[in-house]
Amino acid sequence: MSNVRLDIDGPVAVITNDRPDKHNAFDDDMDLALFEILGELRGRVDVRAVIWRGTGKSFSSGRDVSAIGVNQTSMTHHELMTRGHRGIQQLFDLDAPVIVACHGWTLGGSFQRALLCDIRIAATGTRFMLPEVGHGVIPDTGGVARLFQICGPGLVSDLVLTGRVLEAEEALAHGIVSRVVAPEVLDELRRALVKRGFKHDDPLGHECAGCGEFAVVRYVLQSRLGGRDIDLCIRCGLARSWSRRAGTEDREEEAEFDLIRFLRL
Repeated sequence: MSNVRLDIDGPVAVITNDRPDKHNAFDDDMDLALFEILGELRGRVDVRAVIWRGTGKSFSSGRDVSAIGVNQTSMTHHELMTRGHRGIQQLFDLDAPVIVACHGWTLGGSFQRALLCDIRIAATGTRFMLPEVGHGVIPDTGGVARLFQICGPGLVSDLVLTGRVLEAEEALAHGIVSRVVAPEVLDELRRALVKRGFKHDDPLGHECAGCGEFAVVRYVLQSRLGGRDIDLCIRCGLARSWSRRAGTEDREEEAEFDLIRFLRL
């Protein structure tokens, strides 16, 4: 059974991070499962809203630290990065809005992925972090660009360079999340947000009020926020590739080549 699962109930799809013993930390297999789910949702015209949640004590603690710098696939590092960028950018191709319910730890790449979604709500006690630099890598999933657009360079530099904790209340003050609620009502609120998009007399949402408008408005908002500008993600990915290779004597030429490609984009 996958540690990322998809459940569809009428017009509502629920993506669940389900590795509670690891605070839903992602490895390569979970990444692939998530990307396959997003690919499936791209073709589901009957899905009118997507909820993304996590089981256990956290939404997700980001990348499984035991998997950092360890390629457990047959793919090259560059191929793995390309798959990651293209996989998560499928979020921009969904017609349905994506609501992320954050609780506990929401860290690193998982924090960045949440930033690429439409609505983020948080339970009290939620803690956000971008600890990548402390692990010798850069936050390259694309969410940092969105964070910059939401709250500006000052806070982004603070979070990225220090890796400090951002509490839910501070995240709300900066507009990173739109609501902070008690943990016991988090599930109730996320479903209430979805229900507001449908006519109350049709629980299946077959006569959804404004479904076409949802898709159009979502497209415009994503475009205005730069969600469809993948250039930054590609640049960050190449920079990460270079940074991991730098200092390895037998790969100096390859590292230099990657850096030149990065600077010329």
